[in-house]
Amino acid sequence: MAVTFQFDLVTPDKQVLSQQEVMLTIPGADGYFGVLPGHTPLVSLLNMGILTVGEGKEAVRYALAGGYAEVLPNRTTILADRVQCWDSVDVAAVEKEKGAASEQELASREEESKNKFWKKQMAFADLCLDVHRQYQER
Repeated sequence: MAVTFQFDLVTPDKQVLSQQEVMLTIPGADGYFGVLPGHTPLVSLLNMGILTVGEGKEAVRYALAGGYAEVLPNRTTILADRVQCWDSVDVAAVEKEKGAASEQELASREEESKNKFWKKQMAFADLCLDVHRQYQER
């Protein structure tokens, strides 16, 4: 049995990662699930949450805004709506984005679809800050 598998993390803008991995923890629609080499094939809708790439002290965490995952025995591909690595979080910029989203959310309370969009933007900003804080505390 293989000890690694190919992992690709892609957003609409770019390919974020393409590397061999030993383990992933993914925020699936029905809860978090782990992926190891030889995993049973599946396709999953992804929720907003923390994507963990690798294991132990070497693991890297990403704030994931949702998307889809295709898991095969020798490859996993995540098509993410948006992703932010812990070490690239600009706290001031995220706080500013969160404030702007909060203002827009208040202004759009009458329009449900816009209101949901801005709430999701605020939740992703909070998630980015959480991921960043977790690594600052290491």
